[in-house]
Amino acid sequence: MVSNTVKMITFDVTNTVLRVLGGVGQQYAQVSKLYGVDLDPVKISQAFKTHWVRQNQQQPNFGAEDNMASHHWWHDLVKKTFVDAGYKGNDSTISTIFTHLYVHFGTSNGWEILPGASEALQNLSNHDIKLGVISNFDERLETILTKMALRHHFDFVITSKEFKIAKPDVRIFEEALRLGECSACQTIHVGDNYHNDYCGARDAGLTGVLFSKDTSNLPEDIDKNHVVSDLHELSRYLK
Repeated sequence: MVSNTVKMITFDVTNTVLRVLGGVGQQYAQVSKLYGVDLDPVKISQAFKTHWVRQNQQQPNFGAEDNMASHHWWHDLVKKTFVDAGYKGNDSTISTIFTHLYVHFGTSNGWEILPGASEALQNLSNHDIKLGVISNFDERLETILTKMALRHHFDFVITSKEFKIAKPDVRIFEEALRLGECSACQTIHVGDNYHNDYCGARDAGLTGVLFSKDTSNLPEDIDKNHVVSDLHELSRYLK
């Protein structure tokens, strides 16, 4: 349970602070067209979701446990996605498209800030509390946040790939407490994933806050007082 004094708030990033501009299918389709490959964005999106789940089951955390480079992990995922979406060309073209995509998503071009997130972070930054990031992401996140003009809001950024431990493992939350020099009872973690963010934070002793636009179909055991549909609602924890 959160104490009366909140000293730190940590955030997930994807679909909490940032999201893929237009969706993965649209981004992949746009880049592939530059190389003469025309695929249906919907089929790409469906294939990506399928292989994202499989890849994370077979090689969790971007291959961190196998000391696999993120670049190789993503190359495998992109290749499987394109083949499943109907691509019948050669591997060299896929490799060229992948390299473009990998660089592309390491910049601001592939992302957009969720509505209201930048203003909410600025508002929180004006209070005497620490802000941090705990994200199941690869090593490109620091650069992405910098290019999106968000990095300055955060005292630290922890990526699961670099830490080699992913949410919901309590150790990644404990690392945030160490870096922020804060106790769990005075720390809130905000994210859109019930299992990784809400439950992971709760199991580590933090207060988990679920970020969800849809509050009509929440898990039964969730405390509805710890659900926000807008990051501006976090200000209530500062009173």
